[in-house]
Amino acid sequence: LKEVPAEYVHPDAVTDLEAVVGKITGAEIARGEQVLKARLLRGDEQKEGLAGVVPPGKRAVAVAVNDVSGVGGALRKGDKVDIVGTLDTDRGAVTTMVLQGIEVLAVNDAGRPAAASEGLGTHRTVVLAVTPQEALPLVLATEEGRIRLLLRSPQDGGTVSLPVVRLSDLAS
Repeated sequence: LKEVPAEYVHPDAVTDLEAVVGKITGAEIARGEQVLKARLLRGDEQKEGLAGVVPPGKRAVAVAVNDVSGVGGALRKGDKVDIVGTLDTDRGAVTTMVLQGIEVLAVNDAGRPAAASEGLGTHRTVVLAVTPQEALPLVLATEEGRIRLLLRSPQDGGTVSLPVVRLSDLAS
């Protein structure tokens, strides 16, 4: 913050700091430049684009899904999902609950047909709202294994504690 003589203050300049707290600019503001009211986005403009719908404290992360792993293409913005991950280990495949109650921010329904080697159905991208701490196991599961999204009922806000399931557990 720098004081400017009154004769040099732009007529549209913000003069009350409280007026800009929590606001987003629509264009870059150079160091030393006066902040003009016209450069601040109005409330409805701040919600445009994906960044405007990411809840505070969350990050948007995209995951690739197909018709099976993405709940048959039935996912919609605002849905909540659990994420199950399957990883191949030295001792065989393991499946675990990676995250629970994750909000769907967007679904790219303009899928492309999957190649025969890629698996079933159509590829889509689902954008999820996660905390930075939730992002780490999710990215690991998507990069090193396979994930499946489980659609939750809107009335189900709880979480469950489940053990890791191994391939050998199915044979016993």
